[in-house]
Amino acid sequence: MSSQPLPEDPVPDAEPADLAAALGALVGGDHVITGDGAAAYAVEGVVPRAVVAPGSVDELSQVLAFAHRHRLVTVPWGSGSQMHLGMPPERVDLVCSLARFNRLIEYEPADMTVAVEAGMSLAELQRLLGERGQFLPLDPPTGPGSTVGGCLATRAAGPLRAGFGTLRDRLLGVRVVLPDGRIAKAGGRVVKNVAGYELGRLYTGALGTLAVVAEIYLKVQPLPASWAALKGPLDGAGQVEAALAALMDSEAEGVAMEVVEPAMAAALGWEPRWHLALAFAGTAAETAYLLERSREVVGEATGAPGNRWSAEAVPWPELHSQLLAAHRGTAPGNPDDPDGTGAVTVRVNLVSDQIAAFLDEAVAGAARAGMEARGIAHGFNGIARIHVAASRGGDRAALVREWRQRAETLGGSLVVERAPAELKRAVDVWGLPRDGFSLMKGLKEAFDPHGILNAGRFVGGL
Repeated sequence: MSSQPLPEDPVPDAEPADLAAALGALVGGDHVITGDGAAAYAVEGVVPRAVVAPGSVDELSQVLAFAHRHRLVTVPWGSGSQMHLGMPPERVDLVCSLARFNRLIEYEPADMTVAVEAGMSLAELQRLLGERGQFLPLDPPTGPGSTVGGCLATRAAGPLRAGFGTLRDRLLGVRVVLPDGRIAKAGGRVVKNVAGYELGRLYTGALGTLAVVAEIYLKVQPLPASWAALKGPLDGAGQVEAALAALMDSEAEGVAMEVVEPAMAAALGWEPRWHLALAFAGTAAETAYLLERSREVVGEATGAPGNRWSAEAVPWPELHSQLLAAHRGTAPGNPDDPDGTGAVTVRVNLVSDQIAAFLDEAVAGAARAGMEARGIAHGFNGIARIHVAASRGGDRAALVREWRQRAETLGGSLVVERAPAELKRAVDVWGLPRDGFSLMKGLKEAFDPHGILNAGRFVGGL
């Protein structure tokens, strides 16, 4: 770790102009926003006193040291696409924008490694990699505009996590700035690093509560020569479970396998039945074989006529786009917030063979309570998202509590990803802290004893 020398800063008082002047001395006045402009960076309705956009690791270090010295609650901000995740903040003094952290640091195509600043968009990274026939197999539901750092902080991933894992699995190292302004590095830019604790992974999924990630070093891989995809209907949750088990025990599991329940299928414009969506990557011969083999595997497992599943081959980009929209909650007929009352999205983590039955019960339970719900799941990973349509009727908080209790009874968990602030406060985004919370709390106290970074937004109020 290293610390950066800082000039004497005036203690900011309640006046935004004074705070802007103090921050402007660190990063330049053009990179500080206060007043009405700061409203665009509101976090769950809480408007920051100032928005600051450092342009280098040294400037970021100075900003965080300033915030630490004056006990200013600071929220890191990438593209803003995932700022709905977490408990509503009680207070936001600074939003630290990484909009200027958007540069390529180093790219070694022969080694398949890349180093980027955390504010680079996933779309821009994929463009750079694509020029050399490579890609980062990451597809967050929030879309290609998401920043690489934001995906790391939230551990965001989409259907491709089944075949390629998450960003955490591709992480070689990071460079971060700690809450007191010290600069730290974990790992490196090459695949073989010094043995020891993989501290870079500590920041993955920590919601920016331990440090602000400035640089990220990743493993990438060649673009597949061929992609192929299938989607097809099944009769009931029981057939889905049978198909899942058979596929996971075969060579035809593919790189993505999504379970779509009937209400979500209808929203996507599909026949309102249970559906499986499969994707395969490899050579043209491999994907052609896997298409046919998966039809046989599912057909035999479900007793389909002729032991052959009646799935249709579809273009993967189109199917992928539909699946991501379904996870995001913006599938046709399921808009995010059509009447201004706020839709609800929950993420449920279960064992794979429990997921179809859970979705079945959850959607039916919502209907009985007078609400409309739709669900989709990563079949191989047991991760489901359920969207409850924005509505003035029905007790959505009670419904979420019921789902959480059921998930926990099954040994799983439920996180509220998106909801109005009042619902989040009523049910708690994360639920009761579980095993390992004392370790998480100890880490937060060690890294950020004054609660500077994203205060109160993570598990247990961390």
